[in-house]
Order: sequence, then structure tokens, then C-alpha cells
Amino acid sequence: QLIEVSDGPLTLIYPGARNVAPELLGDDGSLGIRVVNDDFCSSLIARLRKPLVSTSANISGEAAPGHYGEISETIRELVDYTVPLRMEEKDKKTASSIIKIETDGRFKILR
Repeated sequence: QLIEVSDGPLTLIYPGARNVAPELLGDDGSLGIRVVNDDFCSSLIARLRKPLVSTSANISGEAAPGHYGEISETIRELVDYTVPLRMEEKDKKTASSIIKIETDGRFKILR
């Protein structure tokens, strides 16, 4: 239901994740899953037939970039690969809403 009523980018945090690499889990064992609406990302995931793992394009504590041009050079140098798509766009992208799902079905909006 949360996905259906979302009007923008959405990340859901689920409690008690299992069968994933421990590095993907929060301190409380939760796992964040981004709901993908981008055509390129959806196609890539469909072709791989596996989920993708990523992190934010900013260093913890720094402002999140609004477009590719605002990603720090430090981050750009550390990644294995950058898809050469929409790199010239200057439109600011909206950060995703982050909603944490509780084990009893309640949820808390974190952002």
C-alpha cells in the first residue's frame, strides 16, 4: 500500500532481513530496499534477474548530490563503474522518502 500511494522516490526499511550479506544490514538487522521507477534501472535489474546493491553517492555527513555533476570527485574515483547515462543533466533529483516498517505492520517515516 505504501508503494501504491507514493508520489516520489521511495526506500523501505524492513526489519529482520535474512539471506543477505551482513554488510548490507543496519545495526538492528534491518535492510533498506529502494523501490525502482527508473526505466534504465528496471531494465538492468530485469536483465540481470538479480537485485543490485548500491550506496548513496555522497560521503556520510555530506549533502546528497542533486545530479551527477554534484557528485564529489572522491566518490567518482572510488567506484568500479559509472553508467554513461544522463551525466550532463542538471535537473535536481528528489531524495527518496525513507519509511521504516515495524514487525507489527506499523511504519515510521524517517525522511
